[in-house]
Amino acid sequence: MSVRKWDVAWALLDPAVGHEQAGRRPILVFCNDVIASPIGLVTVLPLTAWRKGRRVYPTEVLLPSGTGGLPAASLVLAHQVRTISARRLSAAMGSLGDTTRRAQVATALRLWLDLGGD
Repeated sequence: MSVRKWDVAWALLDPAVGHEQAGRRPILVFCNDVIASPIGLVTVLPLTAWRKGRRVYPTEVLLPSGTGGLPAASLVLAHQVRTISARRLSAAMGSLGDTTRRAQVATALRLWLDLGGD
């Protein structure tokens, strides 16, 4: 399956250890298409369902229902970033086209990875 940066797709994240996201779940692709594609790896940010009233942390971004083909409001978990085999991807859902949300995701990931420029 071929994906590009900002695509939303289903991925199988098992096996997982500790607090890692697990199972079949939606992910957001966040990697350089030119480099990742030939080596069969893809860097992803797992998503999880958002429940009304749940706090959104600085390393998370809320995506409304319908965004990127998501059936329900979901949180992008930048603190769960990982690189996986492209063979773990099962089905495309859509793409995150909203530039404001894209910027929020990039900011959350920079915060988690401490890429503040110092």
